[in-house]
Amino acid sequence: MSTKKLIRNLLFIIIGFILTLVILANVFKDAVVAKVLERSASSFNVPLTVGDVDLSLLRKFPLASIEFNDILLVDSLGDASPDTILSVNKLYASVDIMQFMDGNVFVKKVEVEGATANYTIDSAGVSNLDFIFEAMAYDSSKVEEPDTSKLQGIFELEDLILEDITLKYADAGLHLSSIINLPEVNVRGEVTPSGYMAAIDGSARLNNANYDTYRLEDLSSSVISFDLSAINDSIQVNELKVNAPHTSASFSGQVINGKWPYLDLKYAGEISSLKHLINLLPQKLIKEYKIHRLDGGVALSGTVKGLLSDTLLPRIDASYAIENLTLEYDTLPVIDHLALKGSYTNGLLASNSTTQIYIANFEANTMNNKFTASGDIKNLDEIFYNLKLGANVNLNDWIAYVPDNMVQKMNGKVYASLQTSGVLPDSITDDYIEYAIERSVLRLNANNISIKMDSVPEIKNLSGKLKYINRDIKLSELKVKVPEYNVDITDGVLGTKYRGSIYDVDNMTFNLDTFRLELNNSSNFGGSGYLASINSGEYWLKAYTDLNLNEIKPMIPDTLVTELEGQVVASFISAGKFNIDSIDDQSVDLLLRDSRLSVKTESLTVHTLDSLAGIDNLTTQVEYNDDLLSINKTSGTYNSIDFAVDSASIANLYNAYFLNNADTILVKGNYNAGDLDYAFLTAFMPEEDSSDTNESSESEEEELWTYKFQGKVGVNSFKYGKAIFEDMSSKVLVEPDYYVADGFKVRAFGGDMVASAKYEVGSETYSVAQYKLDLKGMDIQQLFTDFDDFHEYLDEGEEPFITSKQVTGILSSHMDGRVIFGEDYEVNYDSLQVKGNLHLDKGSLINVQAVKDVEDIPMIGLKGLDNLQFSTLDSKIFIFKNKWYVPSTEIRSSSFDANFFGMSSFKEDYSYHIRVFLGEVLASKSKKNLAKQAKENGFEQDDATKGRTSLYLVSRMIEGRSKAWFDKKKDRDKMKKTIRAQQGALNFIFFPKLVNFETGVE
Repeated sequence: MSTKKLIRNLLFIIIGFILTLVILANVFKDAVVAKVLERSASSFNVPLTVGDVDLSLLRKFPLASIEFNDILLVDSLGDASPDTILSVNKLYASVDIMQFMDGNVFVKKVEVEGATANYTIDSAGVSNLDFIFEAMAYDSSKVEEPDTSKLQGIFELEDLILEDITLKYADAGLHLSSIINLPEVNVRGEVTPSGYMAAIDGSARLNNANYDTYRLEDLSSSVISFDLSAINDSIQVNELKVNAPHTSASFSGQVINGKWPYLDLKYAGEISSLKHLINLLPQKLIKEYKIHRLDGGVALSGTVKGLLSDTLLPRIDASYAIENLTLEYDTLPVIDHLALKGSYTNGLLASNSTTQIYIANFEANTMNNKFTASGDIKNLDEIFYNLKLGANVNLNDWIAYVPDNMVQKMNGKVYASLQTSGVLPDSITDDYIEYAIERSVLRLNANNISIKMDSVPEIKNLSGKLKYINRDIKLSELKVKVPEYNVDITDGVLGTKYRGSIYDVDNMTFNLDTFRLELNNSSNFGGSGYLASINSGEYWLKAYTDLNLNEIKPMIPDTLVTELEGQVVASFISAGKFNIDSIDDQSVDLLLRDSRLSVKTESLTVHTLDSLAGIDNLTTQVEYNDDLLSINKTSGTYNSIDFAVDSASIANLYNAYFLNNADTILVKGNYNAGDLDYAFLTAFMPEEDSSDTNESSESEEEELWTYKFQGKVGVNSFKYGKAIFEDMSSKVLVEPDYYVADGFKVRAFGGDMVASAKYEVGSETYSVAQYKLDLKGMDIQQLFTDFDDFHEYLDEGEEPFITSKQVTGILSSHMDGRVIFGEDYEVNYDSLQVKGNLHLDKGSLINVQAVKDVEDIPMIGLKGLDNLQFSTLDSKIFIFKNKWYVPSTEIRSSSFDANFFGMSSFKEDYSYHIRVFLGEVLASKSKKNLAKQAKENGFEQDDATKGRTSLYLVSRMIEGRSKAWFDKKKDRDKMKKTIRAQQGALNFIFFPKLVNFETGVE
């Protein structure tokens, strides 16, 4: 066959084949459409309508190309105005026509252009797809044979291309609507009786989203990109990304669907600006939650791997981060910056027991404050936590958030850190709180804190460091000022620990390792101690202080102390055991039995508003130990009175007085005082108690203890009225009902005195006093003058026997005496026993009635006795049985010499026999008259006086009437006999040399 014929035949064949295909396409078009619609209706039970259909066998031979136009899916085909569920402008499909005729659908390619789908739900909750869902619903009450006409054969889709697809959704009940545009989506798949394969990729864009009053306009540019594939029950997520304004998320991995899904996914998400998300919320809702500002970024990434069932979770690992978050909420402080980084995992077992939340870093800044945290939480079934928390707080920023009626001023900085770990119980109990405290470490640093509150002293410049770890508390570098009390603590240290339960304080053990406070850089006090427990009461304590009182004074109100200065150094040590229920009764025991005290002062000055309570320049050393109080090197001034204690001690004070044991309180010491005034001392004397001191309570405990005082006492001067006693000193012994002063020395009235005295109580009805004294060179007139003529000792209206205007002279004397006192210390004059002598130089008696009476005797011629001057007066005296006896008195004067003897009573009666040696007085008398007068009137020639004439006189006072006259020999002899008898009786019972004034003081 020629070539031309061959070509011609081939062209005829091709043309014929093409014509055949065109004819077949037109012939079978309706059948094919009917077949497709039948398969669709029978497979999905949905009413579909199709406009023009074009079947071409030539376009993609050997495939049949079908073009559907105007495909519609409506909710009710018979309605006058049905709602369109699905509208497709054009659908192109390439189908294997031969397989299709056999019941198999091999779709090589499908293209959909311009499709719109609507899904609406009315306010009653009825959707436009309910009729489809009802048709597809499975009725379990009906058992039917499988419909083999549905989904038989093989479905294969090589390529499905969706272009310009619009999905519309509206829910009237939720006030929710949105439009989703699918610019282009590619789908591939194959369904066979043994399984299926599918793949889809493309993107979707969200437009016109609306929800109630939410502002979702910014979501219009949101895009979802996806690339998914599936083989039977396995779904491979190659890519799934969501990109919304300021928000993104992505997923990849695999999902295997079986009885229980198996997940193996990676995910990541980020919100770059919370500000834009918060703006999506309705303004009403924002105002209701009082969120004024929220911004920052949030990121989340991780993996999910494992089975998901009712009882199993896949393993989830996640990393999270919040960056640059800012928040302004209601009236709370603005969070300027918040950052959080960490991770989460539910662990190998994917359960609560292996769950761990890890906080790598948390940081929040508000105003000038910073808060931090880190740590982890494990095992949600039995939560174990390990956290570190920190805070750097500027108190001035928080004053606006504190009520004004509570705090008026607050500034300074506080840094705090807390590290804690443990297991969190199901409920917070006292045991857990104690457990948490034990497993926590707290550090607190304060810097220049000042706080002013109502009814509380203002605190300024408080600084310090506090650390708590394992029940140990340490405070260091403490500084604080309290202006109201002028307190300025420049350094403070505290180290203490406790053991036991904080909910059982009575059995807690406290250990004070160190405690010290320094005031104004020059004063400090502190100590250490131990308390086994309050219930056991066993303790020991050491304390010390070194105070500069000049700096302490401003801390004390002026109503308590008006002046305070000097230095005080003290230490105190105590150890013992107490009973908390009777601590008041035990306080003295703890202080005196179980303690040691040492106090040293230097130039201590204290004054109060009470003028009687003040001391100046006190320097002393005081020690107390083992029931012995020692006072050494003490000096000072009390209300202008200087005093000094060279050494002193008090022994057995606790054992004797406080325990009331049969022991002696022994007081020893050498005491000296400056210038004393009796008028000042009366302010300290107790007022007389008019109550009956003999009555005592029957319940009063009998005192078994006694006391003894031994020492030396000295006074620079003592003023009693006008009298001034100087350079006073004495050895002293004081015991119950027994008092001795030995070697008592004093300078007074221009002379000196040395005396010893002893006072002894014999019984309740009497007591005995004995003394001896030596006077030298005392001015008798000054004595009377200074004592105001002893008016104080006279009864009301009684005149003194002699006054300072009536006597002068320098007195010297030695006296020994004994007197018995009755009840109320009344002198028993009948018991008065005195021996002694008097010597008076350069004396005079002026207007003394007993002397003037002598001048009134006629015929004597003695004149000027109203001013009797004498060079010396020597007199021996004794007192016995309520009478004052003068055995002999010698007087030397320029006018005459005399002696006298006699007696007087304490009732002012007296009788004195006077012998006067006359010289010039009787020079004018004749011898004759002299002899006559001597015989009749008491004149006598005394040979022993070598011709001197003696005149004997008597001066008496009886019942208040005085008289002087010439004396008679028999009366003189009677008086001498009486004096000798009384003196002998006194000498028989009174032995002054045998009286012991021993004090035991060297």
